[in-house]
This record gives sequence, C-alpha cells and structure tokens, in this order.
Amino acid sequence: MPNVVNVLDHWIELYSSDRDEVATADYLFWFGYESPPDILITTALSALTLGVDIERGAVGTVGVRVHRYVWLGKNGQIRYKQLPPSHDWNSERISRCVSVEVRNSVFYANATSLSTVYVFDDDGPATAKWAATAQFKARRIIGYEASTGRVAHSLDVLGDPAGLAEDWPKIEEQARQRAAELAGSPLEAIELLEVEPRGLAGAGTVDLERQRLIRPRRVALGGLTRSTAAVRPRRSATD
Repeated sequence: MPNVVNVLDHWIELYSSDRDEVATADYLFWFGYESPPDILITTALSALTLGVDIERGAVGTVGVRVHRYVWLGKNGQIRYKQLPPSHDWNSERISRCVSVEVRNSVFYANATSLSTVYVFDDDGPATAKWAATAQFKARRIIGYEASTGRVAHSLDVLGDPAGLAEDWPKIEEQARQRAAELAGSPLEAIELLEVEPRGLAGAGTVDLERQRLIRPRRVALGGLTRSTAAVRPRRSATD
C-alpha cells in the first residue's frame, strides 16, 4: 500500500435562498501536467444549517461528490471522465491525476461541506518530484449575469501558484461556460469576477458599479431568521 505524502482539505460554505433552485459551487484541485500524482479524493458532508419550509413541508438538502477529473495515461495521452449527477457521498482513486473537480450543491440551505485529497507516494519520479516541490494557493472566480449582477456559479481552484497563473485563462473560460450553462444564458451575457476564496459560495449579487460581491446575510429557518455572520467554514493549512 503506498504511503500518503500529503493531505489537502477544503471546506466550502454554500447558501441558497430560493426553494426552487439549487445553488452550486465547484472546487477544482489542479496538479498540472508536468508531475501528476496518484490521489484518492473523498467527499463528506457536514451540514451546519438546513432551511425548513413548514407550509410546503420541504427541508433543505446539501450534496457533495467528485464531479469530473482528468488524468494522463501511460502513453502520455490526456483522459477525461465525468460522473453522472448525484447528491451521494463518494470517493475516487485516480492515478497520474492532473485535476479533479468536486461539485457542491445546496437546496434552500446554508451548509458547509468538506473535500479531502490524499496524495500517495507510489515510488514514481512524478509523485516524488511533485511532493518535494508542491505549494498551494486557493483562488475563487464567480460567473454572474452582466445585466442583473446575479451570481450564476462559483469556482474555487487550489493549485501551484505559478501553474494557476499560467492556466488561469483556461480556468476562466471553464468558469464562464459553467455559469452560462447553469443560468441558461449565452456566453456573452456572463461576466467574471475574482474574489477572496472565503465564506459563502454559490450565491449573491455583484454590485455592477463597484464590482463587488454582495453576499447573502440571512437564511430563513422555519419562520425564524438567523444571521449567518457567525457561521464560518474551517480553514485548512493549504488555504
């Protein structure tokens, strides 16, 4: 059994105030094409608060799962896999992983979810090189409707700072496409804004004049109102 040489944790807090829509946010672990490691990624759930609608009898739910990943085959070819939509807990073991994307979704709730990546030492030169030089930075980009400022999607990315800077245009394009898909809008109707990767994700409105993200402040709980200001995600050493 290979030894674990690194563990990467990420907590993300999601918010949805619309009982008829699911707010989503993605988290992308980016390792780069040069030294892809072998990893096991697991997704678990820690829900802090769930919305309750007494009249409709609806209780909010939150789900986390590995959504898609890219890896390099033995011959150097790029391979890609997307998993079917699901709100179930799951885990995936990937050899020579380039990137893995975790999908977080929440229905009428405020919640916090955890994703963990275990990096293995498989005695291969790629993993050994990666483990010896790996440094991480977290960045968040949101896609919003240019006409209204409504946030359509949020994408967090964790990876090597130099690699992220080099590949950021590709990541931005991915974020724009996902936001347009979820909003049902053409690409040209979506704008992007990079914000601090802390606190609530997947919801909010952009102040179009000041180019600032205005986050939701309160969530309804069975006819009561509770401030979310004191509810903060745990920060890991890799943030």
